Amino acid sequence: MPSYCSTRFSVKKISVLILLLAATAPADAQWLPRRPVIGISAAQSESGRSYAPAVYFAAVRRGGGEPVIIPVIKTDSAARRVLDRIDGVILTGGEDVAPSYYGEKPHPRLGKVSPWRDTYDMLLVRGAVERGMPVLAVCRGIQVLDVAFGGSLWQDIPAQIPGAATHMRRSGQKGLATHPVAIAEGSLLQRELCSREFTVNSAHHQSVKGLAPGFRITATSPDGVVEAIESFDRRVLGVQFHPERMLDAGDERVLPIFTNLVRDAAIYHERRR
Repeated sequence: MPSYCSTRFSVKKISVLILLLAATAPADAQWLPRRPVIGISAAQSESGRSYAPAVYFAAVRRGGGEPVIIPVIKTDSAARRVLDRIDGVILTGGEDVAPSYYGEKPHPRLGKVSPWRDTYDMLLVRGAVERGMPVLAVCRGIQVLDVAFGGSLWQDIPAQIPGAATHMRRSGQKGLATHPVAIAEGSLLQRELCSREFTVNSAHHQSVKGLAPGFRITATSPDGVVEAIESFDRRVLGVQFHPERMLDAGDERVLPIFTNLVRDAAIYHERRR
């Protein structure tokens, strides 16, 4: 898979690789082929309304894709019908993951959980991975991803990791980069961000503890907290930080995370035709 660093082509020079062009061209271009459809996982209000933060939709559009919200789904058959109609998935942030899914009792500092949403997100990500569909899992998403395939979590970083840094953001600074991460050489994230070191934002108190089979850790913060994982086939990327918020705050360095997701979604769409 080409990296953003090596694919900054001039439009006049491109006569092939139309999928790459579709993923990196301006969002208002009307002459391009069908835009890859990226499904964005939803939260649910007390009234039953499915919703997702607008910054995810904006990031997908910046990346060249067509975002759609995936309403809350409670059955495997319904999840499969939705996945049949999209080309990629973003698992969004939100509540803590219920520890019952990885065989632990609740820690006293466990936050709010939504078991129905855990089930919903796991249906989506398992179905997507089964199809070979590209996935970006953000914050809670990386935790769901890990647990869905057999991993486990630190339920509260301050209480369970001695000496850990503060990973919760300050109020009103959602997109502000606050701490560095070290990125593995040759990883998907390193190829996207063109760097082995990066400064990211932070908004979590849980993180990956036991890594799921089929994945590798590709970024950590100085205190050892896992900041990114990816599948061995590089179709699935999980990040503990919020690139969509960083992009919204004007940090263009994270845009390749979304352009590459859309590019892979376009390739997936063509492959399954």
